Amino acid sequence: MNKYNIWYNKLMTKAKNRNWSKSSATCYVELHHIIPKSLGGLNAIDNLVCLTAREHCIAHLLLCRFGDEKQISKMTWALQRFLSSNKTVSSVLYERARQKWIAENQKRLIGNQYRLGKKDSLEVRKKKSDSLKGIAGKYIRNEEHCKQSSDKITKINMENNPMNNPESRAKVSASKIGRKRVYREDGTFYMSKVG
Repeated sequence: MNKYNIWYNKLMTKAKNRNWSKSSATCYVELHHIIPKSLGGLNAIDNLVCLTAREHCIAHLLLCRFGDEKQISKMTWALQRFLSSNKTVSSVLYERARQKWIAENQKRLIGNQYRLGKKDSLEVRKKKSDSLKGIAGKYIRNEEHCKQSSDKITKINMENNPMNNPESRAKVSASKIGRKRVYREDGTFYMSKVG
């Protein structure tokens, strides 16, 4: 067990001991799966804790630092989706951004009574569901349509791929001669001269 695993377990224990729910918390909180769903975690009450936005960000950062290679890979993808940006975002900045976004949404919703407390009928929900699945409406999403779309995207990607050009491949190959990858502890690498 490495230090990141220990820190993650301490954070989860602290959150469990607080015993917050979304309604009883003293500040803005987000639900977090102690064992992530992508690693087999369930939506069970004993696998969910409420964390502040900052703690939630830190938890996802820690999850990328321990476990086997497959787990780290999955958690890195989850972190990327979590931050939904290719920029580096600190946990403090993320928390401030979330709090500002919530405050703005609350202002926008003041006095808005449209559909407040109303639910769609089963018929309306079925129509919405069908439209999202492509069953109803102009475009019917069937196997033939999916294959045509996939072939079209593949063709565009192949035409725009610079590595389909033999000159580009030769340049990349020549640039790697006499160099090798040197891996750092965090999994990143750099190219080093041999010898």
